[in-house]
Amino acid sequence: MGEAVSATRSRRSAKILVAEDNPTNLEVALAQLRKLGYEATAATNGAEAVEALRHGCFDLVLMDCQMPVMDGFEATRSIRSSSQPGIPIVAVTADAMSDDRDRCLREGMNDYLAKPVELEPLRAMLAKWLPVNTPGDTPEVPEQPADEKAKVIFNAESLLLRLGGDRQLAGRIVKGFLESAPSQLSNLRKRLEEADASGARSQAHSLNGLAATVGAEGLQALALAIEQAGKDGQLDRCGELFPSAVEEFEQFKSTLKRAGWL
Repeated sequence: MGEAVSATRSRRSAKILVAEDNPTNLEVALAQLRKLGYEATAATNGAEAVEALRHGCFDLVLMDCQMPVMDGFEATRSIRSSSQPGIPIVAVTADAMSDDRDRCLREGMNDYLAKPVELEPLRAMLAKWLPVNTPGDTPEVPEQPADEKAKVIFNAESLLLRLGGDRQLAGRIVKGFLESAPSQLSNLRKRLEEADASGARSQAHSLNGLAATVGAEGLQALALAIEQAGKDGQLDRCGELFPSAVEEFEQFKSTLKRAGWL
């Protein structure tokens, strides 16, 4: 009995550092960790993550790869040459290509999670890299009846599962996305008007990750296609896809209203 109590205390005392620059994704990550019983601290860029590890004691880092000031790769290299070189670092990336995952490992990260991060894969990843498994049962997800088209535009079931069935938190996350997405689209349009393929790719990458987080699957697919076209320098293709992304965002808002989320 005493051993079981000690194990539980050990689980709950594990401290995790979350390096993520996007407020929406950061709020989701911190909420997921709270539901899994972990204490978490936020860093909004790689430099902050390195500084936090220099002055604090953590058991694991969840590291976004693309951040301002210092990205996740540079931060990982710095951490590996610091006083905590052996700390597990799990990359969190919207890039699903195998070469992107391979780069994470080459740069010194121990493992990776794909965005949007689901609750159960996160639970399994923490159990893998922390000494004791996480307590807690799998949360129930409220049933979300919807037709197939609505599921593609807005996958409420996926969003709620990601957040442990917390409808109130999901509502805040969706509202934050609706406030930030127009500027994301505006910035993407500007990059395209300036014929900035690299900038378009970076902006589409950000939109891709955000759309995935809130279950906007149609918008996510279009953002991913623009990101890949930008990576290949195909600005004409990016321009062709952009109006569809704007239209998909409007459909996403309409779907939310019909489903009672707004």
